[in-house]
Amino acid sequence: MWSTTEGLRAIKSCKEHELKPDLLLLDMSSEGIQGPSVCRSIRRFDGRIMILAMTSFSINYYTSAVKLSGAQGIVSKNDEDDLLKAICRVLLDNPSHQ
Repeated sequence: MWSTTEGLRAIKSCKEHELKPDLLLLDMSSEGIQGPSVCRSIRRFDGRIMILAMTSFSINYYTSAVKLSGAQGIVSKNDEDDLLKAICRVLLDNPSHQ
């Protein structure tokens, strides 16, 4: 498990085999490069990493960009219960995690 506030670091970590996550919780307001761009960059080299976008802003603001970028969903990070439910939903919808 790792964390970073920098979008470019997240992309680099997803490329490294030993750091590649099963699920990436991706803040839409990461430093240096915004979340949808991070997701698109990751999708260029890996389609298997599950990506759950999260934001403290209105979900509606990012919904279209998240869908187009290849993430599995978006959730508000202001509600811990919703965040946990979204994580479980993404992981359960992916057959390789069952």
